[in-house]
Amino acid sequence: MKRIDEIISPQEAKDLQDVALNGNDVITWTIYRFPSRAPMMYIARPFSRRGDGPIMAHLQADSVQMLRSMLPRGLVHYPYDPQYDEPYIVEHWK
Repeated sequence: MKRIDEIISPQEAKDLQDVALNGNDVITWTIYRFPSRAPMMYIARPFSRRGDGPIMAHLQADSVQMLRSMLPRGLVHYPYDPQYDEPYIVEHWK
C-alpha cells in the first residue's frame, strides 16, 4: 500500500481495487467536496474494510462527474446521507 498521500491514476485505482478484492477486502471510495489540500477540486479517497483507515492515495478532478468516470468499474453507488455523512462528503462507492 502507498505510504504518501498522492494522486493516483484511474488505472492505479483499478489495480488497488483488484488487489483488495483478491485479498478478500472491500474498498469504499468516498468522494469529498473541496478538501483543504485541493480547494475547488473533488477527491475520491479509498478506505479498506479491514479498518486500517484511509489508503494514502486519492483520485482528483474538478467535477464530480469526471471523478465518477475515474473510479473502477462495477462499484455500487451510496448517496450522501445527512444523518451519517459530514457536509463535505458527496457520496460513497463500493
